[in-house]
Amino acid sequence: MKRARILGLARRAILVFALLALGYLYWRFGVIGLPDSSCSPLLRFSAGSSLVVDKHPPEYELGDAVFFVNPNGALFLGLIEERRRTGYWIVADNPQCSGRASAEFGVIETAALRGRVLFAHASR
Repeated sequence: MKRARILGLARRAILVFALLALGYLYWRFGVIGLPDSSCSPLLRFSAGSSLVVDKHPPEYELGDAVFFVNPNGALFLGLIEERRRTGYWIVADNPQCSGRASAEFGVIETAALRGRVLFAHASR
């Protein structure tokens, strides 16, 4: 093979690899912004923060901040307090903000979890 042909194939392979890597990152991670106009149900995050979320973590652990959906499909933020046989007991630890969690919805099934918060960037 000629050198130019080999370089062309190498460039295409690198481009395909880069596109696959970008697709994986898009599938795996996301950014969710908390509204500026309300309070955060968790003390560790402030209103208006941007949260980087692992949408497909290998497992969830006690103390993880997670996003979950209620039976109507609304998205909520909470803290895993306890592992139960059928899912997780999730709480909101900010007494000044009425967070919706297991006290209202009961045990949150694993299938209802939408991701684990990895880190936050406060906008203020």
